[in-house]
Amino acid sequence: MNLLEKEIQIINNLVNSGNFSSAEIEVKKLIKNYPEFPYLNNLYGVILDNQNKFDEAISVYETAVRLKPDYFEAYYNMGNLFLKNRMGEKAVVNYKRVIEINPNYTEGYLKLGNSLKYLNKFKEAISYFRKVLELNPNSVPGNIALGSCLQDNRQFKEAIPYLKKFGIASKARVLECLYSLKKVTEYKKYLSELSKKDPTNIRAATISTFASRQLNIKEIHPFCKKPLDFISITNIKSLSQSLKIKDLSKDISQIEEFWESSGKVTRKAFKTHGNIFDHKTETIMNLKEIILSQIQKYKQTFSANKYSIITHWPNSFLLYGWHVKYEKLGHQAEHIHPDGWISGSFYIKIPKNKKNNEGSIRFSLHGFNYPVLDKEKILSFEHVPKDGDLVLFPSSLFHSTIPCSSDEQRHMIAFDIRPRKIKKMR
Repeated sequence: MNLLEKEIQIINNLVNSGNFSSAEIEVKKLIKNYPEFPYLNNLYGVILDNQNKFDEAISVYETAVRLKPDYFEAYYNMGNLFLKNRMGEKAVVNYKRVIEINPNYTEGYLKLGNSLKYLNKFKEAISYFRKVLELNPNSVPGNIALGSCLQDNRQFKEAIPYLKKFGIASKARVLECLYSLKKVTEYKKYLSELSKKDPTNIRAATISTFASRQLNIKEIHPFCKKPLDFISITNIKSLSQSLKIKDLSKDISQIEEFWESSGKVTRKAFKTHGNIFDHKTETIMNLKEIILSQIQKYKQTFSANKYSIITHWPNSFLLYGWHVKYEKLGHQAEHIHPDGWISGSFYIKIPKNKKNNEGSIRFSLHGFNYPVLDKEKILSFEHVPKDGDLVLFPSSLFHSTIPCSSDEQRHMIAFDIRPRKIKKMR
């Protein structure tokens, strides 16, 4: 191993350990000594990306491909960065360059398909997912991606074989397809089997609750059969004198945000990158403690309940949150949090000049374009939030926000508690 290789290994070790600031210092030194070495610029881009330095990362990736025009790994990383920042069209351009250079690179086709799906170009996305399976028929992400995209394109029958092939996570989608095809007997059988194997599958719980009312059948999945009854609303501003919302807002304003103009869920709003609770300011840590305390109270409130949401409560979990700053008419479309267990919203600032229920959070049993058989059996609940409100609810419950016509921004923190997977010694 020569000196350069040793230096690169040191930088890679810093990256792998999450020490990106030190890695950045070292890679900049190397680039000064080896300005024509494209690998270093690609590595530098990865380091900057992990620090959410978008513009700088794009610049050095572009330098890498200028130095080496067939450097498909740099194009791939650039595509990932654009996709992460909701810039689907630019992501597509880079992923297409990847497969032009390396037509056998399955990850390139997979990410290209994901970008096109993000842009709602389902038919084109499907063609690239099929290419993944041509190259590798047993690709787990390829099968799941193709099945999911076929489902989103309402090709339910075609989607099922791919969704069934691998993994429990995608099998909740099988239930949605069976329900959409009105195959009730098969739906009930499949849900019964899945419920025994995975009693905490969030997405399966969601379709189970909705379909049971629509089909007038017994609720099967045990996670949370009456999620609307598990909504908790507390104004923590009035409970905690240590919660200083103005100072909290000031600290949050220092965190980098990205604009989401027409995303799948969040629309006309700014969102922070990563987990906001990784920022160790006094105000954010204080809010974290308050939320964790309220979550413990939430568990105690429903402790007598026999649903899996309580009986299978995770021994270890991560509090993962993000700040959302809505502009005029900004809102959230109906969605669930499949990676969560309990989800929540903390309202920092609500516009004072708003009409009626504008800015409200709306909970419903219906979403994902589930076919509605009986409108009278769709249950919902709305809450008009106030500054300082903390709302907790099962992650399996559909929720959305009502657009606000006020020119005032509204600020909130959304979060999940996400179960940690404990690695066992072998």
